[in-house]
Amino acid sequence: MPTSRLTKIISTIGPASQEPDTIGKLIDAGTNVFRINCSHSDLPVREKVIKHIRELSIKAKREIGILLDLQGPKIRVGKLKDGSINLRDRKNVFLTAENIIGTEEKFYVIHFEQIINSLKAGHRILLNDGIIELRVHKILDKKNIECEIIFGGELNDGKGVNFPDTLLKDVPSITEKDIEDLKHGLSAGIDLVALSFVRSAQDIVTLRNYFPKNSIIKIIAKIEKPQAIDDLDNILKASDGIMVARGDLGVELPYEQLPAIQKRIIQKANQNNVLVITATQMLESMINSPRPTRAELSDVANAIFDGTDAIMLSGETAVGKYPALAVQTMHKVALAAEGVAPRYRHDVSSVQENLARITCELAERVKATAIATFTLSGKTANLVSKQRPPVKVIALTQNEVVSRQLSLYWGITPILLTDVTDTETMMYLVEKTLMEKGFIKKGDLVIVTGGLPIAARGESNFIKIHKCEGKFS
Repeated sequence: MPTSRLTKIISTIGPASQEPDTIGKLIDAGTNVFRINCSHSDLPVREKVIKHIRELSIKAKREIGILLDLQGPKIRVGKLKDGSINLRDRKNVFLTAENIIGTEEKFYVIHFEQIINSLKAGHRILLNDGIIELRVHKILDKKNIECEIIFGGELNDGKGVNFPDTLLKDVPSITEKDIEDLKHGLSAGIDLVALSFVRSAQDIVTLRNYFPKNSIIKIIAKIEKPQAIDDLDNILKASDGIMVARGDLGVELPYEQLPAIQKRIIQKANQNNVLVITATQMLESMINSPRPTRAELSDVANAIFDGTDAIMLSGETAVGKYPALAVQTMHKVALAAEGVAPRYRHDVSSVQENLARITCELAERVKATAIATFTLSGKTANLVSKQRPPVKVIALTQNEVVSRQLSLYWGITPILLTDVTDTETMMYLVEKTLMEKGFIKKGDLVIVTGGLPIAARGESNFIKIHKCEGKFS
């Protein structure tokens, strides 16, 4: 089981990986968090998958998180005659809100009735990840428009539709299906939720209203719309984490801008102590090939150089031929990249941020073997992680959900502890637990940080240099 890697790996569950045997192999290969995509799974399958993940993570003695990715208002092409049509350059085609079987002359777009009022002549419509481009020629009525085909090609039913020039003000970010999927996920015991189609911080606030009071489930905002870039500062304040969802983002924005935007998002997330995930097509060729392209290897490494906390596999593990090999490959590339990646420490202002920074600097100066953080909510561990410490960070918590959530944070190894009520017990448990798990040995120094008094469950306010006496070896 890989333990030395700092950047975390998310594996998406799908037909190629939903059976217990494959899930176990993905855990062994180094998966830290499993993503369940609500766009391509139903409730009974999700329930079984969650059960399998929990059982297998216990067997592997690993804290494994589960991320539920809500579908959002997926705007897609409806059913087509024989499953596909061929759109030819410079021809015209009609798009409709009427649920018909589509042809090369006219086809149905799901949710189109909520979009058509926002369209104007000259607006672009992109199909199939931007491969096919249409331009609105005329709005005919409330259900139909005429378009010119700028770049044609083969179009299969169910393919995505993007409107890069159009503000889709009448399309909600959260659908009835999302609410149902969220309720089921919460009852099944997921740890994190990703929200699609985020355009503003208000979308995150709205989603939180569907959570039970005092819920600690974390929300990841998927940055895939131009409006989300415009409101990024507020989204970072409202979210627990963000995902650079490069699929739709690369279609909605000029593609040449995507690399710089990725760097900007990651930098801002780190400056705001917000978890950041880089996703989409990282090892795409491994869906069908046992080896990635050289460009993909560089892509994974560059995301790590940029400072991402986690990297995500989608189709590679969901429908690919080599799901476990894809994780192993990502693990190897991440390890190699981390060996030369710069570790930036951003400026700090609050007391808690300063404590985290001093913890990392102290570990460096005294050549400590590890940092141990006692954390109730995960905040202390996150702040330490964001200062990119020079040694492994062991996050000790008494909350099962927090322990699994921390499996997604850069450089953090979460350990679930029994109740701790006083300082003496705390130090005893630090040394005993870390020695038993092989993280430290006799004579090693450990930087311990947490909050005093222990029973008060307050913010972190102390740092201690602890020398391991080896009583438990």
